[in-house]
Amino acid sequence: MSLPPAVLGALTGLIVIYIPISIYPRLGMLLLVGLASKNAILIVEFAKEQREVHGASVMEAAGIAARERFRSVLMTALTYILGVMQMVFANAAGAQSRIHVGTVIFFGMGAAAVPGGVSDSGIVRDDAEAEGEDSRH
Repeated sequence: MSLPPAVLGALTGLIVIYIPISIYPRLGMLLLVGLASKNAILIVEFAKEQREVHGASVMEAAGIAARERFRSVLMTALTYILGVMQMVFANAAGAQSRIHVGTVIFFGMGAAAVPGGVSDSGIVRDDAEAEGEDSRH
């Protein structure tokens, strides 16, 4: 659930800045999808550990994962955003390629940071309910 906001944010950034979709925005999209997926995996893995090792219910595990990992996911996203900001405002030789990659990452991670962290903890609950487990365990 963190990928749709990231992709929509990236496409919005391309439209706002009037950047055509070429190889550079596609490369930026690949980097963006990788980091957004990594953040989702961190939250879901932590919830799975809470469920299996500590015996927490599905709802408790999702809540703990959202509380415990949200800060680290948000910090990772913010440092990534601040790191590519120099690419968005590049003006030296080769600046166009940097602007294209940086814009995709900047807008995409900006759009995915908060909604992705919150919605990924809901995946744990929905996945367990789809498997027929009692969420109140």
